[in-house]
Amino acid sequence: MSKIATFTVTLNAPSTLTASVNFATVAETAAGGTDFTMSSGTLTFAPGQVSKTVVVPVLADPTLNVNKKFKCVLSAPVNCTLPSTTFNECIISVGDGGVTPPEVA
Repeated sequence: MSKIATFTVTLNAPSTLTASVNFATVAETAAGGTDFTMSSGTLTFAPGQVSKTVVVPVLADPTLNVNKKFKCVLSAPVNCTLPSTTFNECIISVGDGGVTPPEVA
């Protein structure tokens, strides 16, 4: 059974221009391909749009005996700026394979 981690990327104000930002997941103590599905791409905000999400499949591990972490890194902003390029880690919880939602760093 798999779960998902959802990272929400929000502009601080609507733009009259199309804005975009690249994203990529980065393994910390969690292993890409084993604990979560590595993801990367570009989020494109149409004029007036302020929110986009990155959805990352988390692979449940019934034998998990320690919390594991990964991050989502933002880069290459177009028509926007990044106050921070890294979201706080997503934590895959011990035992139930639960996912603690990330927050913006």
